[in-house]
Amino acid sequence: MTAILFAFPLTRRPHFIRNQARRVAELSPVAGEKHIAAQIKTQRDAMARKGMAVEIIERETAQLESAIRAAVWSAVLMPPVGAA
Repeated sequence: MTAILFAFPLTRRPHFIRNQARRVAELSPVAGEKHIAAQIKTQRDAMARKGMAVEIIERETAQLESAIRAAVWSAVLMPPVGAA
C-alpha cells in the first residue's frame, strides 16, 4: 500500500511567515539572508524526509521564500499603526 502525500501550502502559514519576516527585519542584511536560507533549508529537509516529490519541494520552498520576502518588505514599508 502506498500513500500519496499532498503538501499543505507553506504560504498558508501566515503566523510562521510573519515571525520569519519580523526576525529578518531585526537582523543585518547579511544575517537576514542567512536566516531566510536556513529556514528554507529546514522546510526543504522536512518535506524531503516526508517523501515529497522534488518538484513539489522546489515549488513550495520558492513560494515560501517569496512570501517571507514580501512580508519583510511589507513590514518595512508599512509598519504597524502607532509604531513610529
